[in-house]
Amino acid sequence: MTAAEQKIFTANAVVNGILNLKLQKMEMAQTEYEFNIHIPEQLKIQGTDLGVLLGNLLDNAIEACQEFQGEKKIRLLIEYQNSGVVIHCENPCNEDTETLQTKKKDKTNHGFGMGSIAQIVKKYDGFWEYQMKSGLFKVTVNLWEKSEMI
Repeated sequence: MTAAEQKIFTANAVVNGILNLKLQKMEMAQTEYEFNIHIPEQLKIQGTDLGVLLGNLLDNAIEACQEFQGEKKIRLLIEYQNSGVVIHCENPCNEDTETLQTKKKDKTNHGFGMGSIAQIVKKYDGFWEYQMKSGLFKVTVNLWEKSEMI
């Protein structure tokens, strides 16, 4: 996307860049979105960690929507509260299952997203939970800012 085509969701450049990148994929997958972002321009969370986390969450949501027959909409909420970041993402899905294994044939090079999320959550002394029920997948991630950037 050119600078003129990019949307401004937040003053945080990393988050805004990831959202614009994933927005292109959502449009190609004919998936609607609802972003509600309330974070400061600067966070004490490494941009690469935030990018990997959001990238994986949104890639998984987009992939689930591509397989879903029905209304395709990804909802993303990111809030800054008490020196922490809360990320909540939800999307429709086809299955009620507790396993989050990749469906891609090339398992050697795919299927690392949830593990990456878990590592980042641990790095920032956070926690995360997910639920898949009645055709809706929901994941919530909490990260705590470090006093010094890692």
